[in-house]
Parts: sequence; structure tokens; C-alpha cells
Amino acid sequence: MAADGGDGGANFVLGSMYEQGIEVDKDLTKAALWYSKGAELGFFMCQYNLSLLYTSGFGVPQDLVEAYKWAELAANSGPPDATTLRDFLKPRLSEVQRAKAERLVSDWQATHQKRKWQQL
Repeated sequence: MAADGGDGGANFVLGSMYEQGIEVDKDLTKAALWYSKGAELGFFMCQYNLSLLYTSGFGVPQDLVEAYKWAELAANSGPPDATTLRDFLKPRLSEVQRAKAERLVSDWQATHQKRKWQQL
């Protein structure tokens, strides 16, 4: 299966299927799992949708720090909606939470930049 093989697009499709109940029983926990796999691969639509789930607490425990992290990463390379979501979340975080979220973003970017160089 392409999704198991590290295909972010396939992860997005499976996440969407589980989120919407298309051809499978609706399961937001499974949707979050597939979006998470794609988000870790850098697929911005998975990052954005995972951020929405963390914002709402559907399929995952509500976590605005994680929501901000994924919205920020998606906003760096993706849809304008990700920027809107990030800007919505930002004032809802305390200074400590915002600093933690920004550190998580930096850590993620550093780790994934290293992976890119290792693949060259």
C-alpha cells in the first residue's frame, strides 16, 4: 500500500476517507493517524488537516500547541487556510505555549532538513 510506503498523498487520501466516512466507517482517530503519517512526511494538506483535528479535539486530544505547530508548518508551504488557522490559534496560546510550539516547529524543520540532505 502506498500510504505505508511513505506516500504523503496516499496518507492524505486515507485520512480524508476516514474523516468523511467514504468507503469506510467514519473514524476520526484513524483519520488523525493517517494525517499524522503524511504530516511527518511534510505533506502540507496532512499537516493542515491534522492541525484542524488538534484544534477541535476530534480524533485526538485537543492540543493547541500541536495544532499551532502543524498549522505553522502547513502555512510555510501550503494553503492560505493554513495561515488563517495559524493566525486564529496564535492569540489563544500563552507566551509559554507559543514558545513551545515555535520550538517544536524549529525542531521539526531541522530534523527534516537533515533527512533531505541525507537523501541526496
